[in-house]
Amino acid sequence: MIRNSVIAIIMTGGICLVGCDIQAAGLVTTPHTPAQATQSNYMPQTAIKADPQTEGATAVESALAWSGKYAEQSERLLAIQEERQQLEKDNRRLLANQAKLLTELEQTQKELEEANDMLIQMRTELDKWKANILGFREEMQATELAQTQALRRVLELLGGEMPTETKTEAPETDETKKDVAQ
Repeated sequence: MIRNSVIAIIMTGGICLVGCDIQAAGLVTTPHTPAQATQSNYMPQTAIKADPQTEGATAVESALAWSGKYAEQSERLLAIQEERQQLEKDNRRLLANQAKLLTELEQTQKELEEANDMLIQMRTELDKWKANILGFREEMQATELAQTQALRRVLELLGGEMPTETKTEAPETDETKKDVAQ
């Protein structure tokens, strides 16, 4: 709707210019002087250049060309605005996602620290357990040796014969190795 009203205003202005342009109709003549000859040396050249599409065209054609350019630029502006809105929407979504991920990261780091503390504590307890087991084994060996010595003394006091070898080992065969491996 805005586009149609802009086109109508431009066309009305162009028609007024064409109808009111006495010089264009040839009724008024002015002496032809080149523009560069009348321009002073101290005045800079203008940066405005004629549009090749509208050069030599009538006011209506020029108005239509400018109206077309305006329409193209308006459409381009709308496309850029839509793209901007989409980017803002994506940015908001990404910021929300970032906040969510940051909270998850903090939670994961806290859990990891707790797990590390627990592993350190478990390792310490395992080392203590190993030391206790090794100490207990040594204690049991010492106790067993003490019991064996006490048993020898009791047997000696009772007048029993002492065996020379406490343990007899059978020769190791392939079958016994398999049994031990299983």
